[in-house]
Formats: sequence, structure tokens, C-alpha cells
Amino acid sequence: MKSPINHENVEREINEQLRKLRLLPISVKAAAEIGERLANIHSHVFAHGALPSYGPDWIIGLVRASEACTCKGDMIANLEHLTGAEVYNPMGNVNLREMHFMAWDIANSRWQGTCDAGRIGHFAWDLAAIMSEAKDPAFADAFLEGYVGSGGKKPTLLSLYANLYFVQAAEAVRDDEFGRIAEATKDMAERRVFKTDAIFADETMTRLGLIVF
Repeated sequence: MKSPINHENVEREINEQLRKLRLLPISVKAAAEIGERLANIHSHVFAHGALPSYGPDWIIGLVRASEACTCKGDMIANLEHLTGAEVYNPMGNVNLREMHFMAWDIANSRWQGTCDAGRIGHFAWDLAAIMSEAKDPAFADAFLEGYVGSGGKKPTLLSLYANLYFVQAAEAVRDDEFGRIAEATKDMAERRVFKTDAIFADETMTRLGLIVF
């Protein structure tokens, strides 16, 4: 991956990448390029507090405030259980607590408009949000290959699982539709299992060399 063009002006560089992303559909054909552009955006680290953040605390607040959620107690328990999992990496080769700009605007199901109007968070949140939007293992395969191959950080499987659950919980509150997350919540509460085969394939994770933890 090329170094960011504007080392002295991160905001301008991110805005340029966002402009290019807005021209791309969430499709298998565009997946690799999306991954490359996202890796460029995630090459910049933001200080905590520079922008509002996406993460488990934000989602727990959304769930608590929802009057329509029928599985609120189990969802909050799962979210709290996964809070540490989103950044856990015993290998120590990636600082998973770094905060990066989130290119996908989950509140409106679209690419973020500008850097100064967005949010920051754990980089696996952005990966999870985009894959959840596509809901296509073929997209995820090309997207993750483009991302990792362009210098993007390698998520652990555990961080992807955790962030996928966070993203789907946020989508459920946004859409006021809890059927999909209720099933996932029950599986996690009873068996600590989160199904991801509709989003990405195990073969993709193995091929890219992603570790479990």
C-alpha cells in the first residue's frame, strides 16, 4: 500500500479516500478496492476523544434506551461479555486499542461524508460493518484480501466475532427489528456461538492467516 499522500494533513487524505469510496458499490467486483481504500484510512491513528466513538459502551446505551428490544437483558449481558474480546490479542503484535476513523456510517447505511463529521473506533468495527452490509462471503473474501494485502491490520477471529455482534446489535436498534439479533443472542447466551457463515467463510480466515485470539 502506498503511504498516505498528505502526511501533514490526515483529514484531507481521509476525505479523499471517502470521496472515492462513495463512488463504489458494496459489490464483489468492488470489494478488493474497498479493502485497499479502507486500509489507507485505517493507517491513521486518532487520539482518544478526538471524535465520538463506536464501541460496546455506545451500543449498550442504545440497547438500554430501546423500548422495542425484547431480548434486552441477554443482549446487554452478551455485549458486556464481549467488551474485552473486541481488543484481545495475546500475540501482542497489533495494538488493538488504537482508534481509527470509521469509514462506514452505520447510522445511515452509507459511507461517511467527511472526516470531521465521523466517528472513530476499533478497526475491526469497520470491517464488520461493511461485511454485515454486504452479507456475502464472496464479498468478504475479496474485501479482506484487499484490506490485509494493502497493509491493513489483521483482526483476530475473536475481534471479528465481537464486532460483528456489536454491529448487528446497532443495526437492530437502528431498524427497530430484533429478529436477527434475537436469534444470535440466544445462541450466544446458551452456547457462546455466533454464526458468521452468511458473512464470511472459514476458508477465508484460514487463507489470510487470521488467528483465533
